[in-house]
This record gives sequence, structure tokens and C-alpha cells, in this order.
Amino acid sequence: MSTCIYEKTRGPKDQPILIVGDSPSKNVKNVRAVLDRNHGIYNSIIIPIKYYTEKYLSKYNYKLAECFNDKEDIFRYVNAIEDSDNKKGLNPEKEEEKLLNLNEEIYDKNKVFKYKIIICLGDFAYFAVRAVLKSYEGNEQHRYGTKNKYNIKTIGEHFSKNSEVDIEKDIYILPILHNISNRINDIDKLREFIPENKRTNYISYYCYVGECLGKILINDVSKMDKYMNYLHHIIL
Repeated sequence: MSTCIYEKTRGPKDQPILIVGDSPSKNVKNVRAVLDRNHGIYNSIIIPIKYYTEKYLSKYNYKLAECFNDKEDIFRYVNAIEDSDNKKGLNPEKEEEKLLNLNEEIYDKNKVFKYKIIICLGDFAYFAVRAVLKSYEGNEQHRYGTKNKYNIKTIGEHFSKNSEVDIEKDIYILPILHNISNRINDIDKLREFIPENKRTNYISYYCYVGECLGKILINDVSKMDKYMNYLHHIIL
């Protein structure tokens, strides 16, 4: 019986964007890395977002780093947690070791943010990132439970608020949809993610996410010397 070596992180370390998945899949065979490029989640979520981000950037003579056929990915990837069984009722203040890998990916050894943008796949990844950053909202319960589980509209509201361009922000934490976004029976529901007054402006949910990400890259990240290596790739 062959063993499958699993990579907990992948992608370049010097880019502004970290994508946080949920947890390693237990039901899909031959997954060799977080958000494995050979499998459905990557191809049905990450690829469309890249496509529409590039479409938006191209209007301003920008482009993403070269990643032809996605052989050289431009984003960094990590999962929120390594065992999906540990998600229910997770209390980061008492079980911080379960988020250790995520913590070490977000911060450098001097406790400085390593990324400008963190894209979270689903409400659990969104909760886990905010738990690591100790950035809870209002009276939010500091453990993952039913009150942290958001529907499409609520996740969209958080995304809309968090994606507003502000050069004073230390970090953009952007929650997007996870498995529900590639279920055929739920496709019509995805428009609920987009603010109601903007829904007619976009051909799809992915188009909206790509444009918001493109705006941040052009109007904020492009002004930071820290990411000049990345920007040399996207400036035409």
C-alpha cells in the first residue's frame, strides 16, 4: 500500500496573499498538498477567482504573476486546522496548539504579519484566522459553534465590509464561500453573497470576488515596497 506525502503549506513565501483552506479532505484520495491543484476545490474555486482578478487587473495594465497552467502558483496556501474532527466547539484560547500551523504561517518569528491579504475558504477558516489574530467581533463567542456558522448572505456581508480599500489596514481578512460554491444545486444562491444593490453589475459571484481582490491589489498592495518582487510581475 503506497503512502501519500501531504504538504501542509505550499506556494511562494514572498507574496502578499495567503489562502486558508478548511482542513485536509478525508474523502478524496491522493490529495498530496493543501488545496491540491489536481482536485475539485482548487479548480472550481481558486482558478475562477484568479481568472476574474486578472480580467479586472488587465483593465489597468496590470497582471498577476506568471503561472501558466498553474505550474507555479502565485498564492501561498495553508489549512486552518489539520484534523476536521477538531473543528466542532474549538476553543482557541484553550486549544491553541490546534491552530499552531496556521499561527506560524500568518506571523513571522517577530510576530509581524507575513501577508497583506488572507482569503478564508468558509466560515470555519474565517473564524480560525480571526482567532489567531485575536480579532473577534463584538460579543462573538470565542469558540467555534452554531453562532459562528454563517450563511451565504452573512459571509458576503463580512467580505463586502472587509474588502473596502483602506491603506491604513494592516491586513485584509476576506471570507469567501467554500464547498457550497461548487454545488450545482446551489449556484443560484451564490448571488446572495453580493450586496443586493450590486448584483446586476456582475456576471457571477466569482466575478465580484475577483474585482474586489483586484481593487485591493491595485489601490493598496501596489503602493507597498514590501511586495515589489510581486509587483514587478504584475506591472506590464
